Amino acid sequence: MSFAASDRGGLERLCRYVLHPPLALGRLERLPDGRVVLGFKRAWSDGTSGIELSAQEFVEKLAAIIPPPRAK
Repeated sequence: MSFAASDRGGLERLCRYVLHPPLALGRLERLPDGRVVLGFKRAWSDGTSGIELSAQEFVEKLAAIIPPPRAK
């Protein structure tokens, strides 16, 4: 992606994209027993609207999607 230095709209779109959080915190819920519920944007065709994970499973899933250092 490239744009001119004077393209304020392009710069704003780039900043909004870079600053977008990887998870919507509004869809994340911690249950009293420590499990984590992650709601989906849209329910699946079978009606599933989210998944429940243990705290450890949740951290494992997050760690798996972090790119290695200096990855392109």
